[in-house]
Amino acid sequence: MASRAGKYTAELNGVKLGYTIVGRGPPLMIVAPGWGIGSGYLQRGLELLALRSTLVFLDPRGSGRSSYPTGNESMSSAIMAEDVYALIRHLELASVDLLAHSNGGAIALMLAANHPEVCGRLALVDSQLLGFDASEATGQILARAKDDARYRVAVRKLGSPLPNTDEAFTAHLTELLPLYFHHPRQMLPRFLLNMDGPVSAATFRAHLDADGTEAINQAEMLGRIRAKSLVMVGRHDWICPLDVSKRIHAGLSSSTLEICEFSGHFPWIEEPLRFFGTVKRFLHATRNDRDTVQAVLAAR
Repeated sequence: MASRAGKYTAELNGVKLGYTIVGRGPPLMIVAPGWGIGSGYLQRGLELLALRSTLVFLDPRGSGRSSYPTGNESMSSAIMAEDVYALIRHLELASVDLLAHSNGGAIALMLAANHPEVCGRLALVDSQLLGFDASEATGQILARAKDDARYRVAVRKLGSPLPNTDEAFTAHLTELLPLYFHHPRQMLPRFLLNMDGPVSAATFRAHLDADGTEAINQAEMLGRIRAKSLVMVGRHDWICPLDVSKRIHAGLSSSTLEICEFSGHFPWIEEPLRFFGTVKRFLHATRNDRDTVQAVLAAR
């Protein structure tokens, strides 16, 4: 990979894509969700991985430093997967390991199925699986949460109309955030430190509509993925519940399922020792990960 650490842009697939490179070591592409939040929260949350990897964070089209396409129909996860592929080629990488979170997992799965030659190892964290119905599992979690003082207000907000402005939309999402954590009182403040700037309301709507229009069933393409994979999920994740990761794991030819028992949607926040140790062992097969993570956390 020719580029050094820094912030860059590239004109690819008709849009300006912003990406950030940090760290040193083998390249690791970090795939962010495509619904408007960008990669900033991952840049701050996953910084420990830069100790042994060169991290490439891509802002999906319509998010962060990346531009919006000419039409909303070009905002699907499938097209965003092609953006990741184009960036891999732009960086002159024959293949690259990937780590993806939430809807970023759906984007990475699309890439790994359609372009297996560029996908090395694949780490999926609380991944979405387009076309897979996990509403029953989500409903069970929310049914318990509505009577829990930690989540009661957030559950009531779920039925509220989505605001149109970025600022109001971001405030709305912030009110829902307790649902994303097993221990929201302790962990939510840590996550908020990783946030930067408003979330794009227009991108959220366009991305949701584009994926709905394409009606992709990703479970059918899992058999085409050859990459050795790590499927990690928080036991208490409501938005991408355990059933989703179990289905991904069952459909992949070579995968390990790791359940974080005390986490919601962000296991690197709630169980950092387990998360970083597991990911580093998967990527690098080294033995001293726990000591490394403990030392860095103690230095903060």
